[in-house]
Amino acid sequence: MRLSAILAALASFAIGFTLPRQDVEGDNLVARDSDTDVARSGAPDSALVKRTDAYPYTDDHSVTISVGQVIYYGITAQKVTNNINQQNARITQIRVDHPDILTFTVTMISNWGTYASDWWWHPGVDETQLSDLLNDRRLISLDPYFTPAGLRFAAVMIPNTGMQARAWWWYYDLNATAVNQRLDVDKRLVSSRPYTNNGSSEVVYAVIMVKNIGVNYKA
Repeated sequence: MRLSAILAALASFAIGFTLPRQDVEGDNLVARDSDTDVARSGAPDSALVKRTDAYPYTDDHSVTISVGQVIYYGITAQKVTNNINQQNARITQIRVDHPDILTFTVTMISNWGTYASDWWWHPGVDETQLSDLLNDRRLISLDPYFTPAGLRFAAVMIPNTGMQARAWWWYYDLNATAVNQRLDVDKRLVSSRPYTNNGSSEVVYAVIMVKNIGVNYKA
């Protein structure tokens, strides 16, 4: 498959905290947006869980295990935090909707049982801050956006220790050729987000890669 097709398929205040693991059962979450009370989804979707790499351990093939999930659209960082606390959930994918007012679309899953994990999220950090935060942690979702102060990232991460440890990499400001140059035969993309630098028409990418060997292998 051509890299451009792969990238297109994958592209579809620093605040941080840890939620402890909990092994209590809960109901499926119900997806709602910020403007209405209309349910979007109430059933687990293993394909979505797989796309967002929600399974926290090294073998993320185990995506047939049922898990409650939710998608919220157009909500602020505070509302994201409120929903996390109310639902005992964790974020598996984050997208910035409107950088000017900083609202997000987030996919969350129930943080219990097989999917329970410590985790952290940061709605607006620069490259230096993000790099400093990644000590024994790895990114599972990343979205770049521009502010008057420069490039910022909305980021979600989990521990990169013990059973959750993987060889992994993240890059930003790469064009398609540069992304391709970093994709060795034993690496695969798990996230790719396109953006344009201020004042430039060139599309560049922020990407997350993992070592594509052993239990991590996917064709």
